[in-house]
Amino acid sequence: PDTCPSDCLVYSFKTKSDGNANSGGQMFTVKASTSEVRITSFDVVGKKNGKGECMVYTRAGDYLGHEEDDSGWDLIFDEKVEMEKGVPSNLGALNREVMIPAESIQ
Repeated sequence: PDTCPSDCLVYSFKTKSDGNANSGGQMFTVKASTSEVRITSFDVVGKKNGKGECMVYTRAGDYLGHEEDDSGWDLIFDEKVEMEKGVPSNLGALNREVMIPAESIQ
């Protein structure tokens, strides 16, 4: 991003999402290996054209075992986003960046 410091590296990754699935969302764990990771935004792919509600939650540690448990999750994005079916749409800035310390998961 334009606001990224000069020593910042921008990475991206894909989930194993099936765009035709009736999923209400994606859950995944990010591991920061040797240095901290900062997440500032996401791209999402819409199932149809138009505005769609997008919510992003985060929690320290793994999501496994917490899929149905509301405690420990922090809502860091909740807005309607204009989407085009099958095309990545950027959410813009999260309400706060997610910082994952080195050797940690979130």
